[in-house]
Amino acid sequence: MKKTLTVLAAIVIMIAINGCQQFMYTPSHNVEVYNNNDKKFMTSFYHRDYSYGEDVWSRDHLYNDLGPLESYNLVLDEGTYDFKFVLEDDYYSYTMYEYDVYVHSDITLDVCYDCLKKADKDKVIKVLKNKVKSD
Repeated sequence: MKKTLTVLAAIVIMIAINGCQQFMYTPSHNVEVYNNNDKKFMTSFYHRDYSYGEDVWSRDHLYNDLGPLESYNLVLDEGTYDFKFVLEDDYYSYTMYEYDVYVHSDITLDVCYDCLKKADKDKVIKVLKNKVKSD
């Protein structure tokens, strides 16, 4: 009888643990970041959950620059995210933001400074890079 109660207790505990994990499961989806620029490299890429606030970004996802027309894949849990992209060319650094992106399936983020309309380009933080003059 004690063996039966011990086995039954073990089964109930395993079901309780596995049952709780099933209710806490959040589906994950692929997020492809596509650098859709002809002459700009993506040098940094960050994300944050929309509820984290203004200043808490993830670590930089790129270990190497993402060349023109290259992509990077990331897996995120279902939810709403903000994204920050830093592009560079020979003269400028461009910081672009994509806010309130709902990830509920596999998606592609098409990052294209060259494709933006003038009004949208005004929202991009564009900084002139310091060039070292050679004699």
